[in-house]
Amino acid sequence: MSQRPEDVHELTPAIERIEENLGTAPRQGVADGGYTHWGHIVAMDTAGIDFIGSLTDQNRVAGQCAQRGVGDAFRPDHFVYDEQSDTYTCPEGKRLSYNGQDKRVGQTHYIYRARKKECKVCPHKG
Repeated sequence: MSQRPEDVHELTPAIERIEENLGTAPRQGVADGGYTHWGHIVAMDTAGIDFIGSLTDQNRVAGQCAQRGVGDAFRPDHFVYDEQSDTYTCPEGKRLSYNGQDKRVGQTHYIYRARKKECKVCPHKG
């Protein structure tokens, strides 16, 4: 890669150089938030490379939550993950268990859900 501030377009050429030097594409790539955008995610998925990067666009998340009527207290960053039990805890203290994956081009969404009977009586349901 590069230390230049405008190096955001150098991910794909860097992967190509790795493949050229090693004779095979990497199985996995890790990059910071400057490289994590839709074009790179799709390109890495198309190349069969697991791409790990940080999504820094909190405004996008806030906008999606607002469109769905999700209040500030229930945005994703207010859910606490417990690695040992592979569960999340919502701001009301209810446990959400792993419930599968939703795979799309360039994305894997991990689904966690609380029990319906607990969510039905939640004072924040509306």
